[in-house]
Amino acid sequence: MQRTVSIELNNARNILKYEKTDIKMIRKIKKGVSPIIATVLLIGMVIVLGLIVFTWMKALTKEAITKFDGENVETICKRVSFDAEYSGGGVSIINRENVPIYQMKARLISSGGYETVYLDELIKQDATLWPRYGLDAEDSFIADINTRGASEIVLIPVLLGQGETDKMKFTCEESAGRKITVA
Repeated sequence: MQRTVSIELNNARNILKYEKTDIKMIRKIKKGVSPIIATVLLIGMVIVLGLIVFTWMKALTKEAITKFDGENVETICKRVSFDAEYSGGGVSIINRENVPIYQMKARLISSGGYETVYLDELIKQDATLWPRYGLDAEDSFIADINTRGASEIVLIPVLLGQGETDKMKFTCEESAGRKITVA
């Protein structure tokens, strides 16, 4: 009986020994990430988050386009004045203000909706193209155009201004344009 008690006691000690070893292993596993690695990960996440915010903010802001000694081109659009009419398959445009009109967009309005294109895309072959450097004050432009079945055309001026590094086109708002009825 003493031998049986001794064996059971040894077995109990071995079990306790294994349980202590398991507890130490569990503590080692639960130890976690070292402070250096945690710091590096935190800095990396902050940098990535900063880049995301920077890219998002940059996309929200437009580059300022200026004209005439630094005046914003949006302000210049309000001073654009031109006459436009459609007659006999052709369009006639006269610039009435001292603001050069670099190009012209045409919004073709029909019963099925509308489409916006540059006026050059509507000019028929063998017709005069839009002037390369635009219309200066009191310049005029006359050309036969393809109306593509539109009942009305809204002509919207496009100005050329100076961006941060290069010249850039700026399309004025539709309120600066002229609506003409196609007969």
